[in-house]
Amino acid sequence: MEIITITTQMTKSNPKLSYIIQRYRYKKGYTIENLASIVSVDPNYIKSIELDNYNKIIPNKEIKSILKKLCYALNLKYYKILNLYEKEKFDHINIYYKKDHIKNLINNTSINNQTIRGMVLFLGAFLIVSYISYQIYFFVKIPKVSLSNLNEIEYVENEEYYLKGSTDPNSQLTLNGQRVKINTDGDFDFKLNLNKGVNVFKFVVSKNNRSKVTILKRVYLK
Repeated sequence: MEIITITTQMTKSNPKLSYIIQRYRYKKGYTIENLASIVSVDPNYIKSIELDNYNKIIPNKEIKSILKKLCYALNLKYYKILNLYEKEKFDHINIYYKKDHIKNLINNTSINNQTIRGMVLFLGAFLIVSYISYQIYFFVKIPKVSLSNLNEIEYVENEEYYLKGSTDPNSQLTLNGQRVKINTDGDFDFKLNLNKGVNVFKFVVSKNNRSKVTILKRVYLK
């Protein structure tokens, strides 16, 4: 996994956008290439965001769409990320220039039927693209699986061993190559007969025959 070092100073009360994206990517266990594949974005764009030089790399018309995709993949609140982006974007602009810029925008903007039609078309296209992006993300999203006992090695004294867990409802789960039934909520439970010594259980969770997650659990019968 590549290491991206951020040199910009930050505080807990005022984190940089680059720091937040990198931190939550690490928490999810994604490499930049993994994340880029999930959200269908050029890996160099994600690198530029984490290095805090995205204004030089990413076109202005694409940055918000990319941030929205990243928020979906990293479980971040888009409106907060958008507010932080807008703040960082304009922090370096002189306050007087900002006032003149806004004044010129107001003076030079005229609302007419053609403008309204253009806005409606843009909004419609944006909604369609957002919906398609979400469907793509949902299709390739890496499935999750959790067990009632998360310890990789467990010591027990009873031959009958009960195991519970949960995963994405639309996933397929196998245990040592055998299909495990999942209920509509994604939960599963079953009884296993252990042998003396170490019993190795290999869980493989797949989704849409694409994304896979493998978990190994060892149960030691005394």
